[in-house]
Amino acid sequence: MKKGDLVKLDLPGNTAGGPAGVGVSWSSAYRRGEEGASTRFPEGTVALFLGEGRWPQGSKTYFTNVIIEGRVGWTHLDCLEPL
Repeated sequence: MKKGDLVKLDLPGNTAGGPAGVGVSWSSAYRRGEEGASTRFPEGTVALFLGEGRWPQGSKTYFTNVIIEGRVGWTHLDCLEPL
């Protein structure tokens, strides 16, 4: 995927028994569990890919920045599928 690509939200296969939908965080507050800091979207929801990084810096946990419903948020790289 490259910046500007359309993607759809997709749950990885190892999420059985977890909450429904793909979590998108609106800030780093998501990591602290603050209310309103994230939203769950149904699988198949379309977003615009903005780029990827690692959190925390240097770890093996990848995240991606996306625009979804007019807001910039982030989710895990393995929760996106190119269109």
